[in-house]
Amino acid sequence: MKKLSFLSAFIVLFAAIGFTSCDSEPVDPLLIGNQPTEPTGPAIFKVDFSGETFTADQVQAVMADGMIVIGGVQGNEQVSIAIPATTTGTYSGDQVLMAYHPTLTSEYQYWNVDDELNSTGSVTITSINTTNHTISGTFNFVGHWSNSEENHPSIAFTNGSFQNIPYTGNIVNPTDDEYVKAKVNGVQKNYSIIASLEAGNNVSFSGNIVSPASSVQVLVPTNVTPGTYAFVDAPMAVPSATYSDDSNEWGYDAVSGSVTIISNSGGWLKGTFQFTGDDGEGNTVQITEGEFNIELP
Repeated sequence: MKKLSFLSAFIVLFAAIGFTSCDSEPVDPLLIGNQPTEPTGPAIFKVDFSGETFTADQVQAVMADGMIVIGGVQGNEQVSIAIPATTTGTYSGDQVLMAYHPTLTSEYQYWNVDDELNSTGSVTITSINTTNHTISGTFNFVGHWSNSEENHPSIAFTNGSFQNIPYTGNIVNPTDDEYVKAKVNGVQKNYSIIASLEAGNNVSFSGNIVSPASSVQVLVPTNVTPGTYAFVDAPMAVPSATYSDDSNEWGYDAVSGSVTIISNSGGWLKGTFQFTGDDGEGNTVQITEGEFNIELP
């Protein structure tokens, strides 16, 4: 089944923004410059669509590997933004990816990218407060349903704004207690950005690299016990795994392989994984020697 892949290293991170579990460190102000700061205040993330206003009750932002990722969650809905930048300014077109997730576990979402990979909307970062580590700005976009076969009408997202959203710099070194690593077609990947999300009875974790883009995600039951479990190749299946990069337009779903849980205790999940991924177009990828040690959200 085809899936939209654009700024692929951060598509998985969208699903976990607001729930990242990595060790954090401040972003170096020299990377941002002497930007104007703003008065401190409550964190606000909102946007109008379908005759209503989405107002997030959970917010979070991440600045890492040359990216800004911002997300807001309202109940079980989510709006997310990713920009390959670290400074104030206005970004549009291929510079930005925005998405609306009707539920945190939905297979499909509304993206600011249509079936022809044409982008809509823009994001303006108005302030990055390096003292309080907050970020503010505005955004708008037209969302297109990621499953074109369902022919859902597009949705306009207007008057979007985010104020005083706390950010962290979630860069995880391979020597840290928390890690995700694997070989992709024999090439070692030590993922520098790690995210995890618990929704319903499941927990997903991902490892992401911005350049060259690479992202791997695994979904397992929250209460999974030690043992080896075969990946299931079906929509919303558990356990399951995906891989994405810039090698083609589609992500790779695990069609075979397994995850081995070594331990699930004390708020940490540790194990190994390996799988063959298929993009639905006859292209495959081999993920081998996967290892993870994840702090659960």
